[in-house]
Amino acid sequence: MIRLSQQPSARVLASIFALPLLILVGVTVVVIVADLNVGDVTRDTVTILDGHPLLGALSAFGIILWWLTVSVCLFTFALARSLGLSRSVRLFLLTSGLFTLLLAIDDQFLIHDDLASRYLGMREREVMAIYLVIAALYVVLNRAVIRHSEWILLAAAATFFASSIAFDYLVQMAMTSSESLGMGLDWGMLIEDGLKLMGIAGWSAYLLRFSYFAVTREDATLTANAGGA
Repeated sequence: MIRLSQQPSARVLASIFALPLLILVGVTVVVIVADLNVGDVTRDTVTILDGHPLLGALSAFGIILWWLTVSVCLFTFALARSLGLSRSVRLFLLTSGLFTLLLAIDDQFLIHDDLASRYLGMREREVMAIYLVIAALYVVLNRAVIRHSEWILLAAAATFFASSIAFDYLVQMAMTSSESLGMGLDWGMLIEDGLKLMGIAGWSAYLLRFSYFAVTREDATLTANAGGA
């Protein structure tokens, strides 16, 4: 059994509970500014809508993968220096975690679908263009590490994401026709969201496997003497 020699200090306790406290403060501000019902912000969405427990199940699986990947990347980054990982690998883990965090928040809170338009006056295509620029910067910044990684998983994820976006456009076009509404549109949305889930799975597998190899030191290219230490 692992037994710690001492209890967490006041500083550690403060840092642990600072984030949930900050979230509570943020929720309070949002409720006041947006004039929302407190219960609508604090309770579970399915409960509020009085819907079936499986409501949004496919989306929920994707969001779980997003947050799992964020946690693993940032945790591995926290260990990176003690593991002797190169500077470029540490940068890759940090930027991967932060970029995934952005995508997780966007997916969970419908930023590009709704909030950006509602509160910032930005159209969906404008938000998506910003994300594409960030993605391009991410690839350029980490190109040396990506080149020596399992980049085929990254390419597969990008392909699935692109296919989902293209199919989403087709679904939106179909929604303008009343003849296309109904079961056919529902199955179209299943394909769109299914492609998106496959993309998330590929992205998560790519970063989770990279983090695993970093922690277990199974890849010599991750050490401090490689990749721009």
